[in-house]
Amino acid sequence: MAEKKEKKEVICPLCLFMRSLSEKQKQYQQFFEHLNKARIEVLEAFKSLIEGRIEEIKKEKKKVEKIEVES
Repeated sequence: MAEKKEKKEVICPLCLFMRSLSEKQKQYQQFFEHLNKARIEVLEAFKSLIEGRIEEIKKEKKKVEKIEVES
């Protein structure tokens, strides 16, 4: 019989931490407000890296020129 492969679930440590604290969200409201702002900043940082790379690729594409090869 064929063996079934188990899928290993990858869990983000930060997400796991946030889930464990979610029950105390009202008690630590200020903490969660700061954490949410920090999460947004991290996402904005990744966004800037991605957008920068997209621009580099677009510039590389413009630099390509067609050349004729003699046979």
